[in-house]
Amino acid sequence: MDVSDIEDHLRTPESRALLARYRQAQAAGPLPHVRLIDSETMRTLGRDLALVEKSAHGEFSYLYFGEALKRLTGTDLTGRSTAHQATRTGAKARSTYLKVLELRAPLFTIDRETENGRVHLWGRLHLPFDDGRGGIVICSYNRPREYTDELLRDILDSAADGILAIKAVRDGLGEVVDGTVLAANAQMLEILRRTQQEVLSTPVSRIFPGARDDTIWDRHLDVLLSRRCHTFEVRLKPGGVARWYRVVSAPLNDGIVLSFSDITELKQLNMALEEQRRRLTEEMAQRTLVERNLRTLVNIDPLTNVANRRSMQERAVETLKLAAEQGVACTMIIIDIDLFKQVNDSFGHCAGDRVIQHVARIAQGCCRDERDVVARMGGEEFAMLLYNTTVAQGIVVAERLRRLVERTAMVDRARENTVTVSCGVAERRDGQGYEELLAAADRALYGAKHSGRNRTHADRNRTAA
Repeated sequence: MDVSDIEDHLRTPESRALLARYRQAQAAGPLPHVRLIDSETMRTLGRDLALVEKSAHGEFSYLYFGEALKRLTGTDLTGRSTAHQATRTGAKARSTYLKVLELRAPLFTIDRETENGRVHLWGRLHLPFDDGRGGIVICSYNRPREYTDELLRDILDSAADGILAIKAVRDGLGEVVDGTVLAANAQMLEILRRTQQEVLSTPVSRIFPGARDDTIWDRHLDVLLSRRCHTFEVRLKPGGVARWYRVVSAPLNDGIVLSFSDITELKQLNMALEEQRRRLTEEMAQRTLVERNLRTLVNIDPLTNVANRRSMQERAVETLKLAAEQGVACTMIIIDIDLFKQVNDSFGHCAGDRVIQHVARIAQGCCRDERDVVARMGGEEFAMLLYNTTVAQGIVVAERLRRLVERTAMVDRARENTVTVSCGVAERRDGQGYEELLAAADRALYGAKHSGRNRTHADRNRTAA
């Protein structure tokens, strides 16, 4: 970019003095003589000067290339030409020098460096001189206006995330054993609570103690070896205060670059939500347990742990409906402990409770699958509903139960006590409901009791087994 107001862009008094001397000399003739660049000028500005002249084939040769230019561009062009420069840089230089020859007057340019060196923008004052041999030599005064590393620093420091560039440290076998910090932006220094001097060229193991013991170290190694990015979360405690960060690890030459995004508030919110979810889950589990216990209290007889009368009715209605839909038989057995009042009178109510529990266990053991139901109907009376069972099959089950009770003597207060039961069996008929089936089985039980107890009778005058 060419600039017209040259004096405003010259930043040193020495360069402004050179331009003033040039214009004073130019007023006396077409071009000042090159001897205007005297020893004093070289002493004050020589390190930033380049002297060029046009050569064959449209190139320009560098007669002199100052020390500062060598250092900042990383090359010495003395004795070389624009043909030896990078393509874009050489083309730009030739175009500028040709324009100076055409104008035969001072020209100031601001050039963007895109190919090499530490400088991002150059400010250049170009002065054409008579070389005393009928030719023209151009003196260029070159000063950096914006350094590349300063520009990158500004870009990095403007980022919202912490950025850390790390170079791999390898042992004699080429294995990665550590890393060293190449760069850290302002946000990263704030995260680490350290200064640039404390971080740059510092081993990663010193900045993050214990990193080698963490699985995250293996992830960084994978990024370095596979050249694929990884994203994960870490918790750091700079200054003793824990903060959560989402870290993106990306390959960078023989190293990695890390970006740290602070997600502490989001993490805390998620943790709070997770804690609320955990508490809610516990409360729901506790409520489920309470509800289960309440259902147990409502449906289970507390003395025997078999179904109570209410539960028998609910389950029997469902079972009978299912049996009717599937066209299978159902049989009800009513079981009554014989002469139970004598047990209570002779041995006490605690002994009576043990007798009831004893009969309940035997009845429960006679069930064949989960659709068979045993319930305590009250006092010493029990009921069994057998699914997919005819009256004949029901009599077999009732007889098995009756014999088991009869053969199992109970010992109470060092005395054996033989308990017997009477059973009434009834099979459901078409259109018959729970109450009718229960009444039929109860009539059969009455027949068993009336015939002498400790026996099984079936409804409708079936012969006892």
